Amino acid sequence: MQAGRKRFLAVAGSIGEPINSNRSGRNCINLSVVLLTGWKEIAAHLRCGVRTVQRWERFGLPIARPTCAAGQKRGLVIADSEKLDAWIHHRSAHAARSEVAANIERARSLQQKLGNQVRVMLRTELSIGMTHIQIARASKNRNKASRNTAIARRAYETIIHLSQHMPQSGEFTAELGNLKAALVELGEKT
Repeated sequence: MQAGRKRFLAVAGSIGEPINSNRSGRNCINLSVVLLTGWKEIAAHLRCGVRTVQRWERFGLPIARPTCAAGQKRGLVIADSEKLDAWIHHRSAHAARSEVAANIERARSLQQKLGNQVRVMLRTELSIGMTHIQIARASKNRNKASRNTAIARRAYETIIHLSQHMPQSGEFTAELGNLKAALVELGEKT
């Protein structure tokens, strides 16, 4: 019998009206459940390879192994198509939920790591800006002072750009205010 072909159960018409009739006119019950026999039929029904289906047996694929006759090396394998479909549906739904939960957790972790790295970078930029402000203040050479002021200005602009969507501590905000005041003192417009 081919995989996926519906089987019919013949019924005597003595109880009530006929439930269904096939081409020969006999009364039948159309069974929507297909009994699949053998690995190939099961694999064809699930649209995957025989080896895959055999591996899935270890994960609880609902198959039955009727006892074999004496002397047979290999046992018969049968499965109910409805149970197979339910198992696949449950497995895929569970896998999807697990995957979504794992992705959300991974995204949270990455967001936290990124936030920490941005905070470190902002601290570094603030330190760079303040260092170049000190060098510019101490410099007697006008060009050197101008270059260091420009570097401090770029550090300040980077901090402003990156910290727009991140809450900062009061201490950091105060230090950023000091950098801004020093830039204004050196003639930079902020």
